Amino acid sequence: GRCAFSLTALLAACNNDPPGLRDAALLSLGYDTGLRVAELVRVSTEHIKQTEDGSGAGTLFIPTSKTDQTGHGAHAWISAESMRRIAAWLR
Repeated sequence: GRCAFSLTALLAACNNDPPGLRDAALLSLGYDTGLRVAELVRVSTEHIKQTEDGSGAGTLFIPTSKTDQTGHGAHAWISAESMRRIAAWLR
């Protein structure tokens, strides 16, 4: 749809330098998880885990969020493509 096209255009505008790799990783992670910007910037690499099913996908532990009134945290799915972008940025 229209949102996917916009994301594709934004990702295509990201360079292969460290800021561009960071931007692509954050855009992709935000798209997958639906996190707010304030939540996205608090993501730590220790909260990201590769799934063990061989798909290349991952999960993100979100310790706190605006919608988590109980403070228990939550897990979100991360696509294999986002995991590749995160790994490229970390390298």
